[in-house]
Amino acid sequence: MKKLVEIVLPFLLVFAASACSTTSSTSGNFTYPSAMTLGYLPTSNIRTLFVANMFTATVSEINTSTNSVMPVTTPTGTFNALPCNLYPNTLQYENGYLYVAGFTQSTGLLESFNLLTDQTTSTVNLKGYPFKARLITQTSMLYVLDMNQNNSYLESFTVSSVITPSTFTSLTFTPAAIAVSPDNKNIFISYQGQSFVSIVDPVTLKETGRLNTDYPVTAMQALNHGADTMIYATVFTGTGYNVESINTATGSAGYEFTLPGIPYDMAISPQRVLLDDNHFSYLGIVANTNGYIDFVNIDYGCNIPAIPSTHTGVVLTSSVRSSGLPSLQAITTNDCTTQSETWSVLYNAANKDYTVQGTVSGLQPTSATNGAFFDAANDRVSFYINPGTTGLNNNDMFTFNTVAAQQIKTLLGIGLPQQVIIDPVSNQAYVTDVLTNSVYVISPSAQSIVTTIK
Repeated sequence: MKKLVEIVLPFLLVFAASACSTTSSTSGNFTYPSAMTLGYLPTSNIRTLFVANMFTATVSEINTSTNSVMPVTTPTGTFNALPCNLYPNTLQYENGYLYVAGFTQSTGLLESFNLLTDQTTSTVNLKGYPFKARLITQTSMLYVLDMNQNNSYLESFTVSSVITPSTFTSLTFTPAAIAVSPDNKNIFISYQGQSFVSIVDPVTLKETGRLNTDYPVTAMQALNHGADTMIYATVFTGTGYNVESINTATGSAGYEFTLPGIPYDMAISPQRVLLDDNHFSYLGIVANTNGYIDFVNIDYGCNIPAIPSTHTGVVLTSSVRSSGLPSLQAITTNDCTTQSETWSVLYNAANKDYTVQGTVSGLQPTSATNGAFFDAANDRVSFYINPGTTGLNNNDMFTFNTVAAQQIKTLLGIGLPQQVIIDPVSNQAYVTDVLTNSVYVISPSAQSIVTTIK
């Protein structure tokens, strides 16, 4: 029973803890909201957040425009959530159907619902108790990680109104996380205690390669950034947790930086959002089991700070006296890379350019020019030089100071976050909390809670 206990026992312990607390009953009526997925309700075309309530065997439907729970009408009556024939702990949506994987006291099950009628259309047994699932929508293939007392499995199914088992494979190690490449050509699986990620063919379920990691991967996302598919993973170092980036084509590791908490799940925005330092970057949202959420700048590899980087006023040292002198404009700092230092921009009359140097960053390899933007090495600062109408003398100089970002931006007191997803349609993120039986609605651009549904 060792593997089964690893999955189910934490659920039961946390549920018991939440049941002992006193919370007011509100419109959400969630009970251990462990998993979520996004889709649309047929005919009304309402963008919907589906939330699994593990211990009442139901799935709540939330209107993402109003962030309110909608009633569910089935042939047997109207309820505040969709009744299931299992205890759900992972959800997937496609083309008006909701696929729910979960368990009964005796077995693991996979169930499909027609959301037009809110009726079950198909139910199949799983080889074990499921805890992760992914859906490749282009081919209507659903993949489930599950385990029983003795073995772990990856199972595949074709899905529509009927769920049809396709194939399965036994896994040598206990799985931890699953992701699918954006082109749907590869499945990635990580394992508990193993410092690699398997690349798996989605048709045969055979391993085609491995990506080495510095540490075991606990959660991951696979995204297209530029021409490459990248995996962004949370890893356990033995003493703490980091975020690590991996190029899936070359296997080469990129940045790695420390997380302030113990991550349970991570989501990354499908497009770049504007952050506090005026940079558009991919945003990562990490749900931590120790009760808070932190935000990650995926492009640069750092935690988003509570106090952004800044710059202080520009001083021009020059013997020229004219209102039409050149000026530094649009000075931009970067929360991940900016250092606290003094910058000098020295004019070279012979070359008609500027030598740029920082007291920490040192002499920059490229020069700045009038009428153009300048980006310092490592993106520590950038600015624009307005040429003006009067030229400077040789060795005239601009100086300004930059101040590095401080602290780490987190949302505290969440309880026990379980899953986080980001919706590009509603421009909101959602986090389930099984300790307070809540769903937090978060603004990715502001990194703040919009509302709480519970």
